[in-house]
Amino acid sequence: MSEDVQNCLNKYSDELKQLFMKIREQIMESIPCETEERLWAKLPSYYVEDKFVRLIPFKDHINVEAFALLSHKTELGGNNPDSMYYSFFLKNPF
Repeated sequence: MSEDVQNCLNKYSDELKQLFMKIREQIMESIPCETEERLWAKLPSYYVEDKFVRLIPFKDHINVEAFALLSHKTELGGNNPDSMYYSFFLKNPF
């Protein structure tokens, strides 16, 4: 993990860091080529050429921004057909 991303995560709870690491691991394993990890506007981002996945941490959840999410909205259970975001919560918010 890049030092900048590690420093960004230091302000969050251990529970959120664990969730972040699980999501990050899935990203890294699912991309078959070299991935560049860096901050974009203080947000952890993973790039392959001009494509990206961005993790947006909050106190109790992490949003994932990626254009490819549009093609998987049904499997993810999203109700907004135009959304490029998916949220992972620490606990069920409902």
